[in-house]
Amino acid sequence: MATAQRNLSAFIISEENAMKETSQFALPLFALVFLLLVTTLLYRARPEPEHVTLGIIAPVSGDFAAYGSEIERGVALALDTLGEQGVTARVHIEDACLAKDGVNAARRLVEVEKVAAVVGNYCIASMVPNAEFFERTETPVFQSSVVPEVLLEGNRFFFSTFPSIRSEAEALAVHARETLHAETAAVLFLTTPWGESFQQTFAEAFEARGGRIVGKEQNAIGENDFRSELTRIREAEPDALLIVHLGDTLAAALKQVRALSIESALLSVDEAEEPQLLAAAGSAAEGVSIFTPHIEATTTAAQEFRVKYVNRFQQEPGILSAHSYDATMLTVKAAEACGSEGHCMADFIRKQDGYEGASGTLRFRTDGTTERTLMLKRVRNGRFAAVPAPQR
Repeated sequence: MATAQRNLSAFIISEENAMKETSQFALPLFALVFLLLVTTLLYRARPEPEHVTLGIIAPVSGDFAAYGSEIERGVALALDTLGEQGVTARVHIEDACLAKDGVNAARRLVEVEKVAAVVGNYCIASMVPNAEFFERTETPVFQSSVVPEVLLEGNRFFFSTFPSIRSEAEALAVHARETLHAETAAVLFLTTPWGESFQQTFAEAFEARGGRIVGKEQNAIGENDFRSELTRIREAEPDALLIVHLGDTLAAALKQVRALSIESALLSVDEAEEPQLLAAAGSAAEGVSIFTPHIEATTTAAQEFRVKYVNRFQQEPGILSAHSYDATMLTVKAAEACGSEGHCMADFIRKQDGYEGASGTLRFRTDGTTERTLMLKRVRNGRFAAVPAPQR
C-alpha cells in the first residue's frame, strides 16, 4: 500500500501543475481520474505484504521433541532462503502436542500474533480440536505428517504435504498379507486420533484381504511401559505386529518387544524414520518395516535444500524438515499473491500441481493432501534402507 500512496502523491502533484495551465478543465479532470485511481486501488489484486507472519504448533520438548525440532529447522531454513530473495517472514513457535495445549496455542497464534498461516503442526491430537477454529478464522494450516480422515472432511483451509493415513495404513496391510504372508496380526497403538485412525484402517485392510486381527492394545500419550499389553499380544502369537507409536515411546516399545521375545514381524509408521529414535532403540529396531513418502532426492530443489541444510545445521535433513520447508515456501508464495487473505491463499495452494519442492513434486488433491509414492524401508545395521516395494 505504501507504493500506492507514493503513486497517489505523485499524481496529485502532477494535477496541481496541470491546474495552473488549464484551470477551466482541471477540476473535472482531477475528479474523474481520482475516482478511477481509487476504484483501481480498491479492486486490484492485494499487494505483496511487507512481511509475512507464520506459526508452528509442535512439540519442542518432551518425548516427541525430535519431531518438533525437525519442523522448526525446516522452517528456519525456509526463512533464510526467503531472506535471500528479499522477502521478510517471521515465525512464532508454540510448544504443544496435547489437545488442550493445542487449543490455547492456536488461539494465541491467530488472535494475538495475527499469523497469516500455520506452516507446521505435528501432533494430530492438537489439530483435531482446532479444525473448526481455523476454518472459522479462515487460517490456512499445514499438517506436518500423514493425515486422518477426520481432518479431511470439509476442511477448506487444511493442507498437508503428506498423503493420508489411509494410504500408508493400507500399504502396511498389503505388505503384511501379500509379502510377509501373515495370517494374523496385532496392533499396539497410541490412544489419539492419529493412532486410532492407523489401527482401524490397517485392521480393515488386513481383514479385507483374508487376514485376522488377534490383538488390539492401546496406550495414552506419556505412557512408556507396555509390558502388560505386549504380554497379551505375545500370548496371541500374531505373525505381524504393527506398533503405532513414535519418539521415545516407540523406542521403549521396541526394546520391550525384544525383552519379551516376541517373534512377530515388526511394522511401524513413517515417524519411525528419525535418527534420534533409532539411536534410542538400538538393535531393538532391527528388521522393523515402514512405508514412507518418497523424497525425490535427485531433483534440483531437493539437492539445493540438502546442501543448505547440511551447511547450516551440520547434519543430514530429516523428512519433516523437507516437508516443513516446502510448506513455508509455498505459503509465503501464496501470501505474496494474495496479501495474506485466507480464502485466496487456500485457493492458491490447492491449485498447485507440479510445485518443485525439497520433498519432491507437490500435487495437491482436492482434500488438501498430496499425491505421494510410498517407499518400503526396513532397518538394517541401525538405519532404514529402501527395499523393493511389493507389486500391487
